[in-house]
Amino acid sequence: NTYKSLVTKVSKELDDLEFLIKRSAGKAYWNVGKYIDEHLLTHQDRAEYGATFFVRFARDVDHDPATLRRAVQFYRAYPILAERRELNWNHYKSLITVTDGNERRKLEQEIIEKNWNADKLQKYLSTKRKLTKPVDVSPLRFTPGKFHTYRVVKSNSSLVDQGPLALD
Repeated sequence: NTYKSLVTKVSKELDDLEFLIKRSAGKAYWNVGKYIDEHLLTHQDRAEYGATFFVRFARDVDHDPATLRRAVQFYRAYPILAERRELNWNHYKSLITVTDGNERRKLEQEIIEKNWNADKLQKYLSTKRKLTKPVDVSPLRFTPGKFHTYRVVKSNSSLVDQGPLALD
């Protein structure tokens, strides 16, 4: 029962506690995301409902709307919660920003293999995004026609009741 063994035991317990808290947070946020997503799906026919939902709901549950949106994003990115011991809520907050599922899984493996904490992951993602070159998009070409000149075309719209022709 030396001082060194006391430090080792207490450090291990505190590390385990911190991990359990972060892991519980991940599971809780996944459940929150699931509940909200299921609720939104039942009201998806009302666009105005979803437009103001997060602000109103965040106020009612006294939580940050961005965190609630992240919880839904987390649930949608991981529809089946596979609790990996090495990953916690802070890792997942960064991982959900990776839209490609295959890339996200590779990144999860890299986190585990290299024992990255959430800060290291965030730094990696920030650096990677800065290095990614934007895609060159050629501008659309516009060829003006003669003013006040309209072309008569066959109508493909069911809204036109006057006949098979329309103005382009």
